[in-house]
Amino acid sequence: MFKLSSFLLLALLFPAATVFAQSTQTGAQGKDQNAFQKKLSQARAAYFRDLQGDNTAGKQATKDFHALLAAHPHNSVVMAYSGSLLLLKAARTWAFWNKRNLAQQGLAELDKAVAADPSNLEARFIRGASTRHLPFFFHRKDQAEHDLTYVALRATEAVK
Repeated sequence: MFKLSSFLLLALLFPAATVFAQSTQTGAQGKDQNAFQKKLSQARAAYFRDLQGDNTAGKQATKDFHALLAAHPHNSVVMAYSGSLLLLKAARTWAFWNKRNLAQQGLAELDKAVAADPSNLEARFIRGASTRHLPFFFHRKDQAEHDLTYVALRATEAVK
């Protein structure tokens, strides 16, 4: 079973991975990578503020991840957050005629993210956390539990 302590470990894991990635880059490529990591960190922070109810942060996260996805269309982490934001939009919209389409787009983006890099813990975590509580007719419970278990079993090793 996936425990709250694993979520806390993951909260520590992703910023640590960012610092490691930044410290290993050099030259012009390193500057580009550092700029990307900075934008990703800002977008990620806005995303998590959105989850806490900050609607302004949600709009900023959507804008930031849209720009990141345009610049880095094959980045699995960016795809995962973008897909999760689409699911959040589906859940929050009053336009019930758009809910199904938004949810399908979000799920497709999440699946595409994990397919692009199946070993990426952050992409799997975002997909698992985003789909775990979907209604039964989405048939995502087993997949979400698998993703979260996969991450939990590897998170400790990843931060060493």
